[in-house]
Amino acid sequence: RIEFAFAVSRQHKMQPHRTEMGFRTSVVFAFAALAGLAPALGEEIACDAVGSLAAGKVPSCSGQETEDDVFASAQLHRVIAHRQQQAAAEKVTKPSAATSHQPSRALGLLQLDGYYWPTQPGDINDLRTWCTVQGVDGEDYGCKAPIMQGEDEFGLKIATVVNGSWPRIQVGHWEGLEKSFAQAVEYLLREESVHAIMGNAGWFTWYQYHVNEIMQDLAAKYQLKPKPWLGGSPAMLAALGSLIKGIGKDGDEFLPIQDWNLLKKPNDRLLLITSNTKLQNRTLLNEFLIAAGVDVRTDSSIPEQRAAMKAAFNIDLPESDSHTVVFVIFLIQMRGLLQNIGKVIALRTWIRICAEKIIILPWESELGYGVAVTGPGAMFHNVGAVVRGSSVTATRLLDTILQRMRSGENIVGVIMESTEMPAYSNWVRNITGVPVWDSTVVGKCLMASAPDYDPDAALKNGNGPALFNTPSFHSCMMGWWDTGRFEPRAGYQKDGRILYYDTQNLTTSQLDTLTCTGGRPTPFTTIGRTMAMFDTGKFGPPKVHASCLQVSPCGGRTWQGETCPSSKFGGEFVDFGGCFCQGSCPGGYYCGGDETFNVSGLEGVPGGQGYVYGIRGADYPEFKFGALR
Repeated sequence: RIEFAFAVSRQHKMQPHRTEMGFRTSVVFAFAALAGLAPALGEEIACDAVGSLAAGKVPSCSGQETEDDVFASAQLHRVIAHRQQQAAAEKVTKPSAATSHQPSRALGLLQLDGYYWPTQPGDINDLRTWCTVQGVDGEDYGCKAPIMQGEDEFGLKIATVVNGSWPRIQVGHWEGLEKSFAQAVEYLLREESVHAIMGNAGWFTWYQYHVNEIMQDLAAKYQLKPKPWLGGSPAMLAALGSLIKGIGKDGDEFLPIQDWNLLKKPNDRLLLITSNTKLQNRTLLNEFLIAAGVDVRTDSSIPEQRAAMKAAFNIDLPESDSHTVVFVIFLIQMRGLLQNIGKVIALRTWIRICAEKIIILPWESELGYGVAVTGPGAMFHNVGAVVRGSSVTATRLLDTILQRMRSGENIVGVIMESTEMPAYSNWVRNITGVPVWDSTVVGKCLMASAPDYDPDAALKNGNGPALFNTPSFHSCMMGWWDTGRFEPRAGYQKDGRILYYDTQNLTTSQLDTLTCTGGRPTPFTTIGRTMAMFDTGKFGPPKVHASCLQVSPCGGRTWQGETCPSSKFGGEFVDFGGCFCQGSCPGGYYCGGDETFNVSGLEGVPGGQGYVYGIRGADYPEFKFGALR
């Protein structure tokens, strides 16, 4: 165990802090941390002995501490000698990965502040989504052979929107974030390796026009050229029509775009799978509906909103309050998509098109996905649990399509909103028989468009018209409007396997508890990356704060019908979360927001609150869970 712990110490790069603990305890705790078995939150880790030994030096601990365990010290010296020999051999036989951290071509990401999770292939922040890497961790984590153009084999450059936390970006909050967005966009425009820009959450679609304005201002001030930009996959809904909003104070000018021909018949529809459900201000929802021409009052109830929208837009909506809220949130998000809406008639026309042509399917409570991504979120989502652990998700998806067919509508394509959904896209393609666009497709095609993108046209007419009229962008996106085209880097494949899940000889128990282990069920089988190595981006903290690395108690999805093991917290985490994990989980929801919230299923349980340490973990010294220890 000690040898394994030291083998991964170079990857974790943890620096132990001095404490009065004995040397034997120091060794145990420090190496447990290196092996991914860190002590409880807030526990200090050892004296400087381990750090000194790791550097090949004599420990600087007191004589008493060193004498406490002579055997452990000698063992560590033997490990150091072994690792030094191994490192010397690696320098000769192993190609350097130094250049991988400075990609010659990169997709720029505007990143949420404080949202950290164990990423996996398919997730927008994971390099394996975009290129072939030399290794999952440490210096090997870089693109093996980046190429200079096309929709594949490129790296990432990340700029954090300071204070742009999950709760703020999710609802399109803008006031107070103007400077943060401006500095992040400026950095990505100045960075020569960045060829295109998008958000690392689908919710950045809210900011489509704001970022366009920032690029216009930076061009005027510093002569920086705009780059292809889309906030997220929902921004592709501009392809529903042949007109897009241009620039100007009122955004009144309509400009033509290429005919994407997605909806060829009057009854053709698109299905948007979304996990954005958190805009809870009912007055704001009603004010928006009033502006869109819907006959409601500022205090109208959700059922009244639903009835009024049915009448105004002549559409069918499920008799579900949660679905109604999601639907209105979607319409508000689309409000600013085609640049700034100035005239009421333009707003009403666009909202009517969206309401009529887009079918919404909420995904915030799907087994294996909901708890890990949205409630509370910031954990490893389990692709196998969604695809095989339960029939609920497939049934809900197919039933939505069937019900629409019975009403005379035909769903011809799917758009996946979340940037953690692409690992499921192939499976959706397989069971529905329709094409899917997701954040991976958008990112690939933004990069493919870069050589043909006309920045001067973007300055004259706006980013939207310039991008949607770029031939390479159009051909790339339409190349993915193909039911038979699967993404080969992540998720379900045509041979029935799930990449990484079915290719490492994992047991059923290991597959079942991947959320609990952060996608790392054994030291030698890795799907998820370690939390400590999450790229915090430019303007982010130097590294993820220790308080943001683990959560406890936590829920990991089990296969439906499986009996949950006994737990002091009870049997089920929540209905859609599965069983409690044994111990802590790699996860970041103690950080990421300003205001604490109760985790569903953990009300009143110590440790059952999110955002307790603030956006980046700065509030850790002041907050105490009490019974959590």
